[in-house]
Amino acid sequence: MKVDMSSEAVSMRLDAMGELWELSVALMDSTRTSAVASSDTDFNTASKLPWKSLFIITGLGSAILGCLLAYSVTSEPIAYIASMSHGIIVLFLIAPVVFVLLCMTIAAAAFQKFRLAMLFLLAMILLPLSYFAFLGSAQALGMAPHKDDEVNQMRPIDEEPNGNVIILYTSESTFEQQEEFLNRVVHSYKKDHGFTGETGTQSLLGLRDIDGKTAQKIFFRASATEQQKDKLRMGLQASPIIYRYFENLNEWQVRAKFETKKDDRK
Repeated sequence: MKVDMSSEAVSMRLDAMGELWELSVALMDSTRTSAVASSDTDFNTASKLPWKSLFIITGLGSAILGCLLAYSVTSEPIAYIASMSHGIIVLFLIAPVVFVLLCMTIAAAAFQKFRLAMLFLLAMILLPLSYFAFLGSAQALGMAPHKDDEVNQMRPIDEEPNGNVIILYTSESTFEQQEEFLNRVVHSYKKDHGFTGETGTQSLLGLRDIDGKTAQKIFFRASATEQQKDKLRMGLQASPIIYRYFENLNEWQVRAKFETKKDDRK
């Protein structure tokens, strides 16, 4: 095969190769431009979606966490434990987290990271707001048992919601007789059974002598029934060492009764 090596043929071939080179360069430039544009579009889309997702996740997470913390308080039936839990959560969890989020919000705003600052601000607001909102709503709807149960309410030691009895022993009764009466009637005890709880009593409080007689105050359990109380009443009435007993009165009311009698005698 004979190749034309004349100057005109070589010049034409070089021109053709130059055109091919320019075409390939243009094609490469167009490919690169479209790839950059596509990547920019993808980057812009990707940069928008995470922020939206982060705001949603942060908002829901803060609200759910606040509600769960509040639920742990409202679901507690014992008042002092609920109060202690509330104090611990507010002082040692919510307050420090809010303070840290506040500092992070200020720092992000100072560096002009405004979306990040808004994210921290959202969490800082929603966490305590959801906690106290759930707490107030639960109490308003009766979902906090320690608020509604009278047994958990603060009151003087001589005022109990399920009643009490103040007993006065006769002047002739001995300490041993009083102990035997308590073990047999008030806190009935059986050898192979233990304390039976038949009279529904919970605790006993020693009082100062009233009218020169040994006085004690018996408190009923919150769950004590009228049948159990009747059993105690019968035991008090049948005992020869019980001078008198008074139901649902405090110590000063009983003392006032004897002071009134003394005044009448005068």
